[in-house]
Amino acid sequence: MDIFILLIFAATIEYKSMMVAAKEPACSKFDFEEKLLEKVIRMEIKVEQIVEEMKKTKTDMTKRVTNAENNAIKFQEDIKKTMNTMEEKFSAFKENVSAPNIAFNAHRTSSLTANTNDVIVFDTVILNEGEGYDSDTGIFTVPESGLYYFAAHVCIVGGKGANYAIVIEGTEIAASSVYSTKYNCNSVTAVAKVKSEERVSTKILYPSNLHYDKYRLTSFTGALLTRH
Repeated sequence: MDIFILLIFAATIEYKSMMVAAKEPACSKFDFEEKLLEKVIRMEIKVEQIVEEMKKTKTDMTKRVTNAENNAIKFQEDIKKTMNTMEEKFSAFKENVSAPNIAFNAHRTSSLTANTNDVIVFDTVILNEGEGYDSDTGIFTVPESGLYYFAAHVCIVGGKGANYAIVIEGTEIAASSVYSTKYNCNSVTAVAKVKSEERVSTKILYPSNLHYDKYRLTSFTGALLTRH
């Protein structure tokens, strides 16, 4: 709006100057009209140029405003997604922390001569959080699906050996063997995803002789690491 006012003001001054010039002696009326027409044409061209510049400026400003609005919308969406992700992680963490612990630790209190496919029964329970381990059968029934850690520790008498494995529903997930001319022990560990109600045990793979004394405990342990 200010530009148009300046243009009108400039045109007025130009016109007055031309009128003053008209009062001065001139070669002819035709000469005056020719000069007047030339100046008017120049003014029209300037006005058109200014109008085009204003249109370009308006278009550029519109684009900038549109881009700023789009960026603001995207920023809000990104913040919302981040907040939702953080809430989900916090809920999962809270659920994991507040849920009951699941872990067991049991060992044998006697020696054992075992045959192939026998399940080792660890009759003395030290820990049984979640009540998943059965000391009568030697089987741990998973109370809740998740990622678990298991370990089996086997001891033998001199001149004897043992072959054994940690088994989930009949599938061996870790196995080992030990033989020695003296008393010796051996361990095997595994981390596995296990579903609720699946059964985990320590099984004999080949006829074995397990030893017990107060210094060597054949044992079976397990613990839930994370829930799924």
